Amino acid sequence: MNPLWALLFKDRIRTPFSVYKMSLAEFVFLVSLIFGAGWSIGQGAKWIIDSAGSEKEIVETVLE
Repeated sequence: MNPLWALLFKDRIRTPFSVYKMSLAEFVFLVSLIFGAGWSIGQGAKWIIDSAGSEKEIVETVLE
C-alpha cells in the first residue's frame, strides 16, 4: 500500500464520543466542516448586528 494513501485513509484516529475510528482524511474533513459552519454562523451574526443599526440611518435619510 502506498504510504501516503495509508496515512490519509487508514482508520487510526478514535473519536472521543464513540468507539468508531476515522482516517486522517475524514478527521480533516470533519474539522473543516465544523470550522466552516462556526465561521459562517459568526459572520452571519456579525452581519445581522451591523445591519441592525444601518436600517435606522437609511430610514432617517429617506425621511429628510
